[in-house]
Amino acid sequence: MDNYSGRLGTPAGWKMIVRRWLFSDIPRPETTVHLFQSEYARDFVRKRFGAGGEMLSDYLAAEYLQAPIQGVRRPAVAYNPRKGQAFTRQLMQACPGVKFVPLENMTRDQLRATLDTCMVYVDFGHHPGKDRIPREAAVRGAVVIVGRTGSAAVMQDVPLPERYKFAPRADSLPALRGLIEEVFLNFDEHARAQQPYRNAIAAEPAAFESQLDRVFGRGTANRP
Repeated sequence: MDNYSGRLGTPAGWKMIVRRWLFSDIPRPETTVHLFQSEYARDFVRKRFGAGGEMLSDYLAAEYLQAPIQGVRRPAVAYNPRKGQAFTRQLMQACPGVKFVPLENMTRDQLRATLDTCMVYVDFGHHPGKDRIPREAAVRGAVVIVGRTGSAAVMQDVPLPERYKFAPRADSLPALRGLIEEVFLNFDEHARAQQPYRNAIAAEPAAFESQLDRVFGRGTANRP
């Protein structure tokens, strides 16, 4: 839900209306059914509105899940320049010898090819839900490192070992730099450590079908 308040591509006035509605005490109809893409969103609605609901997640395009990985893996860090810019710039300054590759001005094929060859993907922006590009990077074989914010801090949403999650603060930079260097030296070891995350992403299409059946299927009417 918090994803809508500041990230919709709408005029400022419409953003203000949505934001005021989300954070007001306007009564909601008792028949409202909340659907959540992430456990983080479910927790947000529970704490803010005292409401429950059902999970209805999503999944990646087949081209990411099924296409064979192409190219030779290189010691480089891919990143989304539209998220977490300030901290990512600090990281770049702390790692002067590391190649950083911005994921911008690319076709989908070019984006996939870049993720197929970079050893690391970092994302230190806010995660209002289970973001797409970190999952794409993971299934394409990159080692994913994220900021411990939003859904990325929730193990059910982003099931990465905690060593790959960092608070986006200056005092995290030495350990973060050290981890990137370690991944470059021992890539296969770190890739294996993130296999459960890739497995969870690969299982998302089946989970989505199950959630659809639960929310809209025949069993819905009989559920308490």
